[in-house]
Parts: sequence; structure tokens; C-alpha cells
Amino acid sequence: MAVDRREFLKLAAAGALAPSLPDTPSARARLDRVLKQRGVPWSFKIVARISPGVPESFTLAGDRNSLRATGGDARGLSYALYEIADRVERASDPM
Repeated sequence: MAVDRREFLKLAAAGALAPSLPDTPSARARLDRVLKQRGVPWSFKIVARISPGVPESFTLAGDRNSLRATGGDARGLSYALYEIADRVERASDPM
């Protein structure tokens, strides 16, 4: 599911990504807030998905134009979103 940042946030707000996990909405909200604060352009693509695997695990991969966040379960996806937010927040150049 490749979507641009704006579409990702629309899907996230609608609960399309891991709707059953209470942590996920706050992770999405934090990521959105940090991306806006740091001026990450709307054209930056975030691909977020759950791929059944080790519970609470996640992987991140990408380049300067896109990022893939994969969680082993819904909680793992939440952890991935929090990790992205932390990295963007602390980076000298978030891009």
C-alpha cells in the first residue's frame, strides 16, 4: 500500500491501519505532529503495513523520498511509527 503522506494521514485518521490497537492512533498523531513541525514535505511517501511475524517487532527501510514501516503485529507498527517520529524529531536534517 504505497500512499503519499497526506493519504496516509487520511487513512490513519479513519482507523484503516491497525484500528484495534489503542496505541496506534497516538503513534500516528505524534508522527503527524513531528512531520509538520520539522517541515517534511507532503510528497514524502510513508508505506505502513503489518506483516505477521514476531510480536511487537518492526522494520524500517527507505530513502530520501519514501519510507517503509512494517510491524510484526499492530503494536509493532505503533512502535515503528513512534521510532520514525523520534528519528525525525532528533535529526539535524529530517530529510
